[in-house]
Amino acid sequence: MSLLKSLCSPSSVALIGVSRRTETLNPLKILIDFGYKGKIYPVNPSAEEILGYKCYRKVEEIPDIPELAVIMVRREIVPDILKQCAKKGIKISVIISDGFAESDEKGKRLQKELEDISKEYGIRILGPNSMGVVNYFSHFTTSFVFVSSKVMPVSFIGQSGLFVQGFSSLPIGKAIDIGNGCDIDFPELLSELLEDDQTQLIAVHIEELKEPELFKKVIKEKGHKKPIVIFKSGREEKAKKAVVSHSGAIAKDYKVYKAFFFGLGLILTDSTEKLEDVIYMLSKKIHIPDKKRVGIITPSGGAGIICLDSLEKYGFELSELSESTLRRISQIYPPYYSPSNPVDIMSASFRHGYKKVYTEALNCMIEDDSVDIIFCINGIPTLKTISSVVKERSVKKPVLSWVIGYYNEEDAENFTKDSPVAVFKHPDRAFCSLGLCMEYKAIREMAKKEPDIYEIKKEEKIREIIENSKGKDYLFSDAFEIIKAAGIPVAETVKIKDESELRDAFERLRPPVCIKAEAEGGIHKKKKGLIKVWIKSYRELFEAYKEMIKKDVRAVLVQKMIEEGEEIFIGVKKDEKFGHILLVGKGGEDVELYGDIEEILVPFNRDQAYYVFRKTKVSDNLKETEIQKVVELMIKVSSLCIRFPEIKEMDLNPVILNPYGIWVVDAKIII
Repeated sequence: MSLLKSLCSPSSVALIGVSRRTETLNPLKILIDFGYKGKIYPVNPSAEEILGYKCYRKVEEIPDIPELAVIMVRREIVPDILKQCAKKGIKISVIISDGFAESDEKGKRLQKELEDISKEYGIRILGPNSMGVVNYFSHFTTSFVFVSSKVMPVSFIGQSGLFVQGFSSLPIGKAIDIGNGCDIDFPELLSELLEDDQTQLIAVHIEELKEPELFKKVIKEKGHKKPIVIFKSGREEKAKKAVVSHSGAIAKDYKVYKAFFFGLGLILTDSTEKLEDVIYMLSKKIHIPDKKRVGIITPSGGAGIICLDSLEKYGFELSELSESTLRRISQIYPPYYSPSNPVDIMSASFRHGYKKVYTEALNCMIEDDSVDIIFCINGIPTLKTISSVVKERSVKKPVLSWVIGYYNEEDAENFTKDSPVAVFKHPDRAFCSLGLCMEYKAIREMAKKEPDIYEIKKEEKIREIIENSKGKDYLFSDAFEIIKAAGIPVAETVKIKDESELRDAFERLRPPVCIKAEAEGGIHKKKKGLIKVWIKSYRELFEAYKEMIKKDVRAVLVQKMIEEGEEIFIGVKKDEKFGHILLVGKGGEDVELYGDIEEILVPFNRDQAYYVFRKTKVSDNLKETEIQKVVELMIKVSSLCIRFPEIKEMDLNPVILNPYGIWVVDAKIII
C-alpha cells in the first residue's frame, strides 16, 4: 500500500480524541458531510457515540485495524497514543495536535519522543502540528475546516494548513500539510505525487527544507514529469553577516533557496498570488511561447494604455503587426481610422457588430507570425466568443483575457471551461504569471544539461597552500596563489618578503603598480591605508611600503595596475545545507550597496551561468564576448569549489573586465 493512498484515500480511519461537540468545527462531522465512504472509528473515552457512530474508549478496543489514525489529543499524551496505534498494527498516523518542536523545550522533547517511537515501531507520522490531508477525489479529509466540492488535478504539499482548502479562486484536488515534518517530509510525498494519475500539477509551500539532497534526488529522477511550482515563505534574512567577506553578507537565506530551485529547473514564486496565478495558467494548459511580442485587442483606448504599462513592466514588447494584418483589419474600419497595435475595435463594432469585429481581430492575431501572445481586453460575455475561436482553431499561442466592467468568477470559469484561455482581473497579474511560466520553461530545459566542471591541473599546489594556511582567519596573498593555480586569470602580482625585493618587483611589473597589505581580521584595506594605487615611481612605492609595514601586516603585495574597465564581483558562500553558492554581479568597493548580485548553486552548466549573469544590470553594459569571459570565470571558480569543499567563502572583487581581457585584482578566501 502506498503512503499517498493510505494518507489520502484510506479505507478506514480512527479519529482519536474527536470531540463530542458537533455544533462547532468537528472533524467527524466534516468528514461525514464531505461524503467519505470508508469506515470511521471515533475514539473518545468520554462518549459512547458521536453523530451515530459507536465511540471507543481506547485504540485497542477498535475491532479492526484502521488504515490511518488521526490523533488530536493534548500534546502530553500523544506519544502514548502513538505507541498504542503502533501496537494495534496501524501503519500511518496524522498528528493534528500542536505544541511540539514549534513551541518550547518540552515540545521539542515530546517531538523527539515521537520520532523515536516511529523508528522503533515502524509507524509513519504526518505532523505533528498538521491539519493533515484533504482529497477531493475520494472525499476524504482530516481537516477541521470546511471544504468545498470543487476539484482540480492540482496537488499541494505545504508546511501550513493555510492552503488545504485550495486558493481563493483555484480549487485543488489533494492537499497535504506536513506540519513539523518529524517523519514524512517533502521528498517522499513529492515522489509519490509525481507518479499519481490524479495529479497533473504540484504546488509546494516551503518554510524550510530539512534535507535538500533528498529533495534534489527526487527532482533529478522524476521531477520534470509534471510542473512543480514553489512558494517559499519566511523570507527574512537569516544569515549572519560575516566579518571579512562580502559573500557572507550577501548570500541570504531566501536567495540560497532561489538558487537551489533554479538549479533544479523549478520556478520559485514569492507570493501566494503569484503561486495561484502560475498554477492557474499551467492548469489551463496555456501554450508557453519563447518570444514576448504581444498583440492586444481592446474595446477601450484607456484600457489598452493600462495594458501597455503592464506589458512593459514585466519585460514584454508590443508586436509590430504585419502589413497583411493591418490591411485586413483596415477593411472593417471607417476610412478615417488607421489600425495599429493595440487594435481598438470599438469604432469598427458600430458598423459591423461587436462579435463579428472581435472575432475578425482575434483571427488576425492568430494568423500573424509577428504576434507571439494574444491579449484580449473584453467584458464577460465576450469570453464565449474568444473561447469558441481558440478551441475551434486549436491556437498554439497563449491567449490571455483581462475582463473589464462587471466580473463574475463563476461565469468566467464556465465560459472558458476546457479552453486554453486564461482570465485575469488585471493585466499585471496576467503578464507577471506568463513571464514566470516562460522563465520556468527556460530553466527546466537548462537544468536537463550536465554541469560544466573543469579539471584543476595544479591540485597539489593548492592543497599545499591550504594546509600551510591553517589557523589564519582568512587568506589574501595565499588566495592569489590558489586562484592562479586553478587557472583563474590574476593581475600580475609579486609577494614582497622584505625591502630588498621591492625594486625588483617594481621593475619587473613596470609602472603603474599598486601596493596592498594583508592584516589580521580582514580589515578594510582602503580605510586603514593598506592599499595605494596608480604608483608611477619607485620612491612613491618605497614610501608606501614603509608606511604599511608599520601597521603590523602579515604580507605585502605589489601588483600590476590593470587598465580601467567594468568591475565585476564573483563570490562564494558555503551554506551548511545547500553547499557552495556562487554570487556574481556588479563589483567594487560598495558591492553590497549596488544590490546588483545574482546567485547560482554550484555546480552549474554554461547555459545556467549565462542565464543568471544576464539577469544582472551590469551585464547590460557588456558585449557578448565579454559576458562569455565572465561565464568562463564563473565555471572556473565553481570547479575550484567542487574540488576543494573546505573553501567556506571567497571574494574576487573587483574582477576587471576590459577590451584586453579579464583579471582578478583582489581576492580573499576563508577556509
